[in-house]
Amino acid sequence: GAKMTRFAPALILAAILATAAAIPAPGALVRGDEVPPAIGAAALTYSSALVKADMTTAWNLLSSKSRAEITAVEWEKSLRSRPSSRPPSAQSLLKALVGSEQQLQTGEMLVTPDQALVQVTETVRITQELILVKEQDRWLVDLSASDELNARAAAQLFLDAVAADIKGASARRPIRSPSSSLPTLQALLAPQAKKYHVLQADIERGRARVTLACDVRVSVVLRATRLGPGWVVDLSRPIVTLDPMSADPLRKAMDSTYKSTCQAQLRQLSTVFQMYVAASDDLLPDPSRWVELIRPFAPEDTVLHCPADLAAGITYAMNRNLAGKKRSQIANPSFTPLLFESTLHTDTPSDTGESWPEPALHSDGNLVLYVDGSIRPVKRRPSFAVKESEGGTTVPAQTAPKGRPPRRRPGRAP
Repeated sequence: GAKMTRFAPALILAAILATAAAIPAPGALVRGDEVPPAIGAAALTYSSALVKADMTTAWNLLSSKSRAEITAVEWEKSLRSRPSSRPPSAQSLLKALVGSEQQLQTGEMLVTPDQALVQVTETVRITQELILVKEQDRWLVDLSASDELNARAAAQLFLDAVAADIKGASARRPIRSPSSSLPTLQALLAPQAKKYHVLQADIERGRARVTLACDVRVSVVLRATRLGPGWVVDLSRPIVTLDPMSADPLRKAMDSTYKSTCQAQLRQLSTVFQMYVAASDDLLPDPSRWVELIRPFAPEDTVLHCPADLAAGITYAMNRNLAGKKRSQIANPSFTPLLFESTLHTDTPSDTGESWPEPALHSDGNLVLYVDGSIRPVKRRPSFAVKESEGGTTVPAQTAPKGRPPRRRPGRAP
């Protein structure tokens, strides 16, 4: 148990990537292309095995001292218990790149009348240190020494980032969060470092300190919006991570931003419908008048048009089969469409799915807001039938609820 507690973090820290290396001990410091093949091959094979969670290969490359301090069972358990790494968010990448004060490269652009997507790319080098020892003509990894080195370097990177922020504050410059520094960006990119090369090695008396490097290409998409005759970068909207290997990546990035905007609009409409239902004794609005009926409950900035919809007018239509229904009557609210993307574009769109857009407005389908408030993309037209719970009765078409929520403008259309 004690050994496991000690080495489980060590195995994780073996993959921590750091750029600030300590001053090498006196010895034969050689460049990557001059490192003896046996040393380079052992270091690269070990790092690759860690990335792939190849327990057998990595175990066989540990020194006898390392294997004496942890059993094979503990080793396998440690590797399998490592938390799965998540790729960093595009927002984190952007902040870190901007905070690094490096020269960023702008790539492809996609311009529409009111907005533009601009690709921003940068290559970030991340490194890993390994200590190898020679045993019977084989070079093997000293696990504890390597992990101690990388853990110490990772901590120093964080302290350096904090110190830089404090120095910036004393110079009366804006204080940046440590999360916006380039070292932290390298930590965020650690899971994406897959293919290393040997940068250099410090070799002395059967011991080698090998520095491995991996160049990770960061690519994000910035959204610029038109402001009068010029353009400004809009950081209030989600930033999209670009997949340069996909076909027409900027188009996919644009579709992603459109979908995010559409989802946010439907989420707001879901809240508006909930407010209406709460004020109307659980009764859903009449589909033939739903826009008018929810108007008193809708914020002034409510939008009823999806940016991916090229036609003018209201994009969202209400399921006409919900006429005269109370929400509590719906037996399957998570599968009963309330609003859906439509081709009607009338003042109060509603039908039973006949206006389902084909092709879909988004790459993974049209967005549907269900009675329970969930929002999902659907490629094929779903069933618009309404299954009622036992004892349900149909209610005549209603007028707007008498009680209106405060701070609304009744005459303003959503």
